[in-house]
Amino acid sequence: MDRIFILVCLMLLAGITVSGSENVKDDFSGKPWGSWTANGMIASGTLDKTTGKTAPGALKIAIGPECPLNCSMCFLKKLPVTPGKNYTASVWYRTSGTDPAVRVSLGFQGLDAKGQFLNNGTYGTNKSAAGEWTRLIYSMRIPAGGNKWDQVKFLLCTLGVSNSAGGEVWFDDFEFQLEEEFDDD
Repeated sequence: MDRIFILVCLMLLAGITVSGSENVKDDFSGKPWGSWTANGMIASGTLDKTTGKTAPGALKIAIGPECPLNCSMCFLKKLPVTPGKNYTASVWYRTSGTDPAVRVSLGFQGLDAKGQFLNNGTYGTNKSAAGEWTRLIYSMRIPAGGNKWDQVKFLLCTLGVSNSAGGEVWFDDFEFQLEEEFDDD
């Protein structure tokens, strides 16, 4: 019991967030996700408690006006998965004042049980600027073997932005769901 308590405390101190279920819904009205910023990126990530698609609360990336176009920033969260299963993720986003070439993304990378990258690729989808709330959706099957997929225990989900020298991007109403399996009868 003491070991579990210590492990949870260490994870909280390290800023690691892991969902306890393979089905996750997050309206961003509470604790924000972690974040990562590329070298040279001029941006900040915050929890905007006044903006949202369906209710107040959204993750916001504010990009500085002198930000290089080749830089990126993302919010991130670890999600548990099972090899051989199908998942669908979606998130809503909207932009304001970004360059037309901005790329807003929903991405995934495989992690092992210790949270280490498996280096088996980055998967996901992206779209350009959207002044109205727009949905990103990505479905995937976690391979049951090969290319280190048999070691995957988590996906690192990233909600990111790149290719803009200024502006703001909001993310809201994230969902990650284990899909039902159907027989081919």
